[in-house]
Amino acid sequence: MQAAEPVKSSNTSAQPQNKAAQPFFQRKGVDSALTTGQDFFAPKGGEGSFFAPTQFLVQKNDTTPLVQRQVAAAEAPASEHPESGRATESASPAPDSQFDCDPQPVSHADFLTQASAHGFSPNGAFGITILNGRNVTLPQVQLDSSRRLSRTSTAVSIFSVYLSGGQIFEDERRRTVPIPAGVSCGSDIIHYGIMTDGAAKIREGEQEHCSDFRLAFEVSLVRYMSAVNRLASRRRRFRDLDAANAQLQRDTGVHPDDWAQTFIDLSTRTRLRDTRLHHSAPVGAVSLHPSERRCLFPMMRITARLFPEIGVHSSRSILRIP
Repeated sequence: MQAAEPVKSSNTSAQPQNKAAQPFFQRKGVDSALTTGQDFFAPKGGEGSFFAPTQFLVQKNDTTPLVQRQVAAAEAPASEHPESGRATESASPAPDSQFDCDPQPVSHADFLTQASAHGFSPNGAFGITILNGRNVTLPQVQLDSSRRLSRTSTAVSIFSVYLSGGQIFEDERRRTVPIPAGVSCGSDIIHYGIMTDGAAKIREGEQEHCSDFRLAFEVSLVRYMSAVNRLASRRRRFRDLDAANAQLQRDTGVHPDDWAQTFIDLSTRTRLRDTRLHHSAPVGAVSLHPSERRCLFPMMRITARLFPEIGVHSSRSILRIP
């Protein structure tokens, strides 16, 4: 896995141990998800799988915690819809803050290239959303020559792509299914066909993760930034940086040394969408893709109906924010 630059702490803090990134969720074996019959086939070896459009990596490097994610996810930050409970866009962020997360459609070839560039395996994913430490600007706590707090800002930029509709590609692991007797197929390798409505639903799933990230950003870093700027506008003098930090801890409930970790802890909760299988499609509806005279290959059509949990769970419920 490629090393990434850390989230820079607003104050010098203890350095956590280096820890290799581990995926929280990839394809989960679930035998009951498989359907067998004339037009449906299970992968050879009886492996029942969930094809996950979202994968997560949480990484710590040698300075401060870093979140790096692969996922399918997220719309703008989230407040609970009074009727459906779906995530809806939140109010505009504070003037000195900036948030960017806009999932973009890509071909499967580009998806593999992007995955490699960001240091992870794309197997089992239909989309990726990556929060990288070098793309996070934390609010800073600094005293000027008059011992007054300086104004600060904060920003998060998140990389997000998903597989566009209208394309067919082989299973990255080249898994196969048994072909019925009497049927001639050019290949027994499973292929995936991304339907237009399926791509739209995958994008919605990526938007959900973006919403989770943005809500985490707003209730932590944006709030901390606002606390600094309020004190800066009052032009209050502080004895030293420790005194300023103590006041900010009283105002926010969190010491500035812990602001980065609080943001990461909140952001990491978005993985619940995947560990709870909200963004997973059961593999099992694999049918034969015919040409005029014979079968070309077995194919799973990726449609919106495979993801009934996308669009149901608000960011506030996922992040457990009342």
